[in-house]
Amino acid sequence: NGAKALGIALPLFVAWWLKKSGYWYKPKAERTVTPGIKALFRRYTGPYQNSGAAYQQAFDVLKSSDESGSYTQSFAIYLDDPDCAPAEKLRYSVGVVANDLDKKTIELFKSKGYEMVDFPGGVPCVATKFPCFLAGGFNILNIIFAVSRCYKVIYDEVPKSRVAAFELCDMKYTNYYLPIPENKEQEEIFSLGYELTKEEMEKSEDKKCK
Repeated sequence: NGAKALGIALPLFVAWWLKKSGYWYKPKAERTVTPGIKALFRRYTGPYQNSGAAYQQAFDVLKSSDESGSYTQSFAIYLDDPDCAPAEKLRYSVGVVANDLDKKTIELFKSKGYEMVDFPGGVPCVATKFPCFLAGGFNILNIIFAVSRCYKVIYDEVPKSRVAAFELCDMKYTNYYLPIPENKEQEEIFSLGYELTKEEMEKSEDKKCK
């Protein structure tokens, strides 16, 4: 009967959803080098859970351009550890990869308050990835699983990093890269001009805030 069929189908659907969302996925750290990318981004301050709206804003700009039908990766950097800083002071930047966008589209983004950065390729880094399963929208489970596992994996490799990891999402995977700058110039580029205060540097080395 219908109730019996539902009793069988529902657990199967839940198991499928959890699998697609990455519940059983275990990210692994890999020593590699950064991809060379140009990114358009805006700076935000506040709870990280508000970043979904920031992604939507970036893709709304892209949709309003002459390249509305084109596809590009999303880009993000979350600077502060939410276990060490109050939610209203968390800093993050969100935008899109601009490697394949034309000059007119780039200028449109800049007119909307977006900045541009050119991340050099070939810089040593720690990387990992997590399946991206948005299911046609905002999949909070997928995001929670990815964030709670991937950042730990890469920051455990470089616990006193002076720059934050950046994310690139290609709809199949969200790729995380934690650069290991070889000089001050690279450190300044990957930090997007953000600076850590003395208090923040002390907190980043304080295991009690984890």
